[in-house]
Amino acid sequence: MNTATGKNRVPLDPWEKIQIVSMDEKDEGVYLSRVEDFNREGIIISRPTYVGGKKLLAANSQVYVQYRRPDAMYQFSAYMKPSGQYGDQTMQLYKLGNIERVQRRQYVRVNYRGKLKYALLKVIPNGMDQLSWHMSETLNLSAGGLLMSVDDDVEEKNLMLVRLDHASQVGLPGLVAAVCRRLVKHEERKFAGVEFITKESLNEYFSAADLKKLPTQIGQFNARMQNKLVRFVFDEQIRERQKGLL
Repeated sequence: MNTATGKNRVPLDPWEKIQIVSMDEKDEGVYLSRVEDFNREGIIISRPTYVGGKKLLAANSQVYVQYRRPDAMYQFSAYMKPSGQYGDQTMQLYKLGNIERVQRRQYVRVNYRGKLKYALLKVIPNGMDQLSWHMSETLNLSAGGLLMSVDDDVEEKNLMLVRLDHASQVGLPGLVAAVCRRLVKHEERKFAGVEFITKESLNEYFSAADLKKLPTQIGQFNARMQNKLVRFVFDEQIRERQKGLL
C-alpha cells in the first residue's frame, strides 16, 4: 500500500476512489476523484467531478478527503490547488491533516423513494408475530440511515425494526434495527430521520435478554455491509448527476 510522503502519511493506493467534500458553516459540496500519484507535497488526484451540494471548490481552499475501509469511512483535511502536472486534469492535495473516523451523520444522503414497513420496539415482545407493523416510504437514504414517513406515535429515541422493500439492491439485509434521531414535517406529513444500528453497536441499545427475543437477522447489518450501502449511495449520486438531477 502506498502512502503520501512527508510529515503526514495516509493509507491510500494509486487509482483508489476518494470523495472530496468542500465545506463551510452552512453548505457543503461533494465531489468524486481518484488518487493519481504521491509526491513530497502530498497527493496528486484527478480533477474532482461534482456530484452534489452548494459549496464549490476553489484554489487553495481546505477540503475533507474521505475514503472507505472495511470497518468504516475515514477522512482527513487537506488544501487543494492545481498540480501543474498533466495539464488541467489533476489537482494537488497538500498540508494533509490527521485521519479521523467519519461520524454517521456525515454520510452523504441521496434522494431515494422506496416502500418499507417498520415496527416500534417500545416493548420488545417474545415473537415477531406480536409486532405491530406500519406502512411507510423513504425520502432519502445514506449509509447511516434514512428519512421515512411515520405515524404520530413515533418519538425521538424510539427503537424500531425496519423492513425495506428491495433491501438487497441498496446493500441492506431484509431486516435492520434502527433508532429515531429526529422528527420533521414535510408536505404536512411526519417524517423520522432514523439511524441504522450495526451489529457492532447492538449492545449499546439492547440488553442481552432483549437481543435474544429479537430476530437474529438484525445482526447481519455489520460494518462491512454498511460499506456496500456507501457504494450504492456513491453510484446513485453519479447516476443522478448524469441525469442532471444534482
